[in-house]
Amino acid sequence: MSCLFCFGLTLLTTHQDYILIPYSDALIDRASALVARHVLRALDAIQLASALELTFLSADDRLLDAVRQEHLQAENPEKLQIL
Repeated sequence: MSCLFCFGLTLLTTHQDYILIPYSDALIDRASALVARHVLRALDAIQLASALELTFLSADDRLLDAVRQEHLQAENPEKLQIL
């Protein structure tokens, strides 16, 4: 799978490059909450809720601090514990 953000150079080119996130009750609940807060259609809310399930990766701790302040999940791949 191609990486989504490699210094802004990699573009998604085929359906195989996409990450599929299965529907779950938690995803639908998050989408419902988004509809209550924003003017969104149902499928747009599901798409946004799915994106909120992803983790932002960066080795730049200052950037990660900003990402976390925006309430997104973030990890430094250089500091991940590999089991």
